[in-house]
Amino acid sequence: MPQKVEHTVHILEGKATLSIRKTSPHWQVRYKVGSKWLRTTTKEEDLAKAKSKAVDLVTNAWFRERNNLPTVSKRFKTIANLAIKRMDDETAAGHGKATYKSYTNALKKYHIPHFKNHNIDSVDYAALQRFASWRAAEMGKTPSTSTQNTHNAALKRVFDEAVLRGYITTVQVPQLENKGGAGSERRPDIQIDE
Repeated sequence: MPQKVEHTVHILEGKATLSIRKTSPHWQVRYKVGSKWLRTTTKEEDLAKAKSKAVDLVTNAWFRERNNLPTVSKRFKTIANLAIKRMDDETAAGHGKATYKSYTNALKKYHIPHFKNHNIDSVDYAALQRFASWRAAEMGKTPSTSTQNTHNAALKRVFDEAVLRGYITTVQVPQLENKGGAGSERRPDIQIDE
């Protein structure tokens, strides 16, 4: 059996362990959910506060597991990059679609810069409304319906990836909609002299 490190404290009857890493002054908690060991920071330097925070974190994770909810969340940027990699892999295998390039461009130019620091499970209807306003300001115009459809399809790929990997449930996926996009204009016919 390994030796107990000097800065290690067991809580919850030994079901969780608090420890301090050499590179951080904050207490870390390590606990098991299902068959997976998880580790997270308490963001506390004081041991008493860290114990209280760790108990909250661990019991919340156990509650989420009992109720079939995701116990771990990831940043939007991480999931978006996984979705892009999946599209690239499908394209390389010859099963990709031509629209994957447009989806990837939309994710890299608009979605990732805006949602990069959001957790995937915190992207809800209100966050999407803020994104729509930000995107219109970024583009300098209201995006066309076609552009909005492309962006929604790209965003759906990210949410599908998050559901597939167990970071959110299908119930947590927000409803995507178009907000009166600008109509597209038909190009003029080619004249004989052209």
